[in-house]
Amino acid sequence: MVEILDQTEGSLSVDAGFRVDGPPLIEEVGDLPEAHSNDQRFTPAHGAHDTWELPGFGDHGSRCGEPAPVGVCENGHTEWGEHKCGNRACPECWSMWARDAAIRAATRIQSFRDTQPDDWHRQVIHASVNPPKGSITTEEEYWEGYAEAVEIAEEKGFRGFSVVGHPWRLTDEGERHYYQNGGVESDYGKWIWLRKRFDEDELNRLREWSPHYHIIGFGTEDMEAGSADDESLYKFIDSFGRYDGKEDRESHQEVFRSFRYLFSHTGYPSGSTKQVTRWYGDLANSVFVDDATEEWQIQKPLDVEKRVTEILKEYASDEDRDGEGVDDEREQCSCEGCNAAVIPVEEIDAYLREYDPPDDVATVMQAVMDWRHSDVRQLLPPGIGRPETLEEAKEALSILVEDRERY
Repeated sequence: MVEILDQTEGSLSVDAGFRVDGPPLIEEVGDLPEAHSNDQRFTPAHGAHDTWELPGFGDHGSRCGEPAPVGVCENGHTEWGEHKCGNRACPECWSMWARDAAIRAATRIQSFRDTQPDDWHRQVIHASVNPPKGSITTEEEYWEGYAEAVEIAEEKGFRGFSVVGHPWRLTDEGERHYYQNGGVESDYGKWIWLRKRFDEDELNRLREWSPHYHIIGFGTEDMEAGSADDESLYKFIDSFGRYDGKEDRESHQEVFRSFRYLFSHTGYPSGSTKQVTRWYGDLANSVFVDDATEEWQIQKPLDVEKRVTEILKEYASDEDRDGEGVDDEREQCSCEGCNAAVIPVEEIDAYLREYDPPDDVATVMQAVMDWRHSDVRQLLPPGIGRPETLEEAKEALSILVEDRERY
C-alpha cells in the first residue's frame, strides 16, 4: 500500500515555486496508471463537445517562433530573437502568459492593500470552494460555478476578491509520483514538478475531473469558517504576510508566486477565450478604478500600481533567468566591435522620450517599434509575405527603415 502524504490544500508559501527550467528528475518513476475509459477524469461529461486543456497544451500562436527584432543598441544595430505570442495555450509561451497574468493580479491586490488602514483591512486571505463531486459535469455548469463560489465567499466574509477556477485535481497516483520521486524536496509545486516531467498524455493520467475555485482577497474582521452544513466545501488555505508599503518586495513576491502557481494548472475548453481570473466586490473592475467618479468607487493609487508592477517585472525576469539575477547594466551589442548597450524593444519608447539619439539610430528604433505593435505583413509592400527566415526578417526591417527615412 502506498502511503500518500497530506493531500489537503496547504500553504502556497511552500508550493509556489515556478521557474522556467528545473533540476533533473532525482529518480525514475514507475509505470503510469492506465486511464479509465468510463469515468469523468479527463472530460467534464460524457458526450461533451469540448476538450479541456491545461495552459500550454494547445496550439502555438500564428506568429510564434518567427524571427523578430528584440532590441536595438545605442549605435543602431538590431538584436534578433523570436516572436513570442504570449498565448496561454501555446506550449512555448504559456509560462509567459502565467507570469504576466500573475503580475497583473498581484499588482491589483497590493495596490488595493495600499488604500486600506494598516490593520486587519490589509490582510489577504486564500481559501477555496469545492462543489460536491459530480455536481459539475458540463462547461456551462463549470462557469456557473464561479457565481456559486462568489456567493459563498461573500457569505464567509470576503469583501473584495479574485476567483480562479481549477477543473482538475491530482489523482492518488499523481501525489505518489510527487512525494516518492523527489518533488517534495524540489523548489516546485506539485503541478509544476509534474509538468516538467510528463508529457500531456502522461499528465492526463495523473489528474481527475474535480472542479473547484480558489479565492484570494480581503475579508472582514470576523471571517466565518467552513461548516459541515455547507453544500460546497469551503476551506481556508492560507493568509499572507504583512504588507509594509509599495517598496515591500517580499510581500509583492509572495502574492505573485501564489497567483502564478494557480495559473499553472487552471483550465478551459480548447479554444476558449474566457477569463480564468475574475474580480468581485471591492476589487471588481467597475469598483476599483483608475478614475473614481462615484461614491461607491475606490480610486486606484496609480503611483503604487506602477511601482509594484516594476518590482514584479524585475523579480519575474530574475526568476526566468533561473536565479542568476539581472545585470545592473544593459546587455551589450553582439555585433563585432560594438560594445553599446542594447535597449530592449519594450523599453524603446521610454528611451526615445528620455534621450535624443542620432536620427539614423532613432529611425531604426522606431521601425522596430512599428514591427512590435503591428502585423509586419501589413507594413510591407504588396506581394511580400511574412518573413520566415532571419535573412527575410532583416530585409523586411530594412524596408521599414527606408519607409521611415523617406517620410
